[in-house]
Amino acid sequence: MLYVPVRDGVKETDMGIPTYGERKTLDTEAYEKLRQEGELLEKIAPLVLKEKYLKERDSVKLSQIYDSMLKTPGERRIVSPAVIEESVKQTVKQGFFGLGELVEDGTVNCRFDSAVTQ
Repeated sequence: MLYVPVRDGVKETDMGIPTYGERKTLDTEAYEKLRQEGELLEKIAPLVLKEKYLKERDSVKLSQIYDSMLKTPGERRIVSPAVIEESVKQTVKQGFFGLGELVEDGTVNCRFDSAVTQ
């Protein structure tokens, strides 16, 4: 059995009976099972970032997005921080939002937007 935290408790997933002679490690089998069930993401669509994290705000820190994915029960998990990085690159290229730095006075200095990346 594989137990995954979800919003309202824990989700049980039956891993099945191991195949005799199979050389896969337990962590590899768990990884594959979580990917198949959509619990682990290798990509995030740019529109998902926009709709989920910028729907009600003008800006958000990338670290907040990453922390949210790691700490919120039931939130989709990503295989590495590179998934967010690639999604942000694609989102900026498609013009959904820009990428910038937070400056001392609390404003955002936009360094990359769709006009710069095209």
